[in-house]
Amino acid sequence: MRKMVNLYHLIPSVPRWKSKVLSRFLILLFLLLLCITMSGCKKLDNNPSSPSASHQMDFLQPQQDEKSSLELVTSKSGMAYTKYAGTEAGYYEVLTNTDGSGNILYTDYSSRKTIYLSSQPDSTHNDSTDESWIESVTGGSSIFTVNNKLYIVKRGKPELVAAYGDAGQALFLQMELDGSSRKSAKLKPNERFVDRSAMVSDGQQIFFLLYRFDEHGNAFENLVLSSLNIDTMQLQDVTIFPPEQSMSIIGVSEDSIVFQFARKFDSSVDKDYDTYMESFSYQLLRYYPYDKSVKLEPCFTWDPSIISGIVYKNKFYFYNTLTNELKFFDFHEKREALLEKTIQPNNSAYNQIALTGDVVDDHLFFNCTNPQTGESQKISYNIKTNTIIEHCLVSNGKFVGIFEENTDYYLVMTGEKSIQTPDISPDGSPFFTDRIVFEFSLIEKSDYWANKSNYLPIDDTLVYGF
Repeated sequence: MRKMVNLYHLIPSVPRWKSKVLSRFLILLFLLLLCITMSGCKKLDNNPSSPSASHQMDFLQPQQDEKSSLELVTSKSGMAYTKYAGTEAGYYEVLTNTDGSGNILYTDYSSRKTIYLSSQPDSTHNDSTDESWIESVTGGSSIFTVNNKLYIVKRGKPELVAAYGDAGQALFLQMELDGSSRKSAKLKPNERFVDRSAMVSDGQQIFFLLYRFDEHGNAFENLVLSSLNIDTMQLQDVTIFPPEQSMSIIGVSEDSIVFQFARKFDSSVDKDYDTYMESFSYQLLRYYPYDKSVKLEPCFTWDPSIISGIVYKNKFYFYNTLTNELKFFDFHEKREALLEKTIQPNNSAYNQIALTGDVVDDHLFFNCTNPQTGESQKISYNIKTNTIIEHCLVSNGKFVGIFEENTDYYLVMTGEKSIQTPDISPDGSPFFTDRIVFEFSLIEKSDYWANKSNYLPIDDTLVYGF
């Protein structure tokens, strides 16, 4: 809508009676201009030159003036690696039961206790009367939050639909943060999520990749960029890619989605891992979901056997194993630049280095391996201060990694334990199976970067009993 100009300061002083007439004239003129402007806006929204223009406008440019930038809502490594959903007050996870059902667990940061997300503390938490219960998580689940709503994605597959019916179907569950007011959106029986691909959102829609198979759920037909409307829970195709393309979402650059595209040069090479990787070339592609006239935009190409990288804050950071250099490619300026000449831990024996994981508070994480012993060391690089930290926090021989955070603390895994879980054998007789449960703690951010193991353990006895 055009901004209307105040006309009064453009006219000279006039007598009082003429001023009244002129005022009425200006009011009428304003109303006339307003009608013309509104008529022009209406004509634009219903452009008769394109039969589907109105449909495209509704989907591609919803409340465009209020649209926020795109953001990752899952791990950049993919939705399959997104097992915890954090807020400022606590975090959520899905417990998978032996019968294929699930329960939503919630951990409160202030009390440091894990509970079932239920208003019935004495419930058995095993049917639809309980807010924490999910009928089926067959195929696995992912969990995240958008706009103070909790989302659970069930990663069903066509073959699971064939075996288990609706219980094997892929879907979104949306609910309030207390587990109430659930809504669902199901993929078609011949569709499945691309597990290795991330999901992104602009606060109004969630964008994701799915595979679409033939009507029998067998032959792979298309790779589809799809969207979920957060308000209506409607699913809609955004773009259908050719079936031979192998792509995954790995990040965002403001109003564009960044894809990693894998191209295989020679299909006749041997199948050992090193040779297999050398036969690939990776390419970054940008796609603008709000403008269908903009096609996939190639940005950067690299050899995965030499370079590892990650998208963060409108840049692609990448590490070269041959030169030990850390560089970045700027999406806006379309150029690459050197950030650090040498990335290396203190012990030079850990000389197999790769950029891995998600970025945390401007820190890039590197996994450094000693090829002789197989042992590994974690280091991080602060892209703001240009400093390297060698991480010494280890629990039970494993690196203490970051899973979620709030303003003051990181959620870290500090151990694991085995618990006895009741199960039913195929002949109906009861027995117990061993389940590995991860143990988590909170740690102040400053302590984590200083390698101080001042952990605040989280109590999960209300769920696991000990």
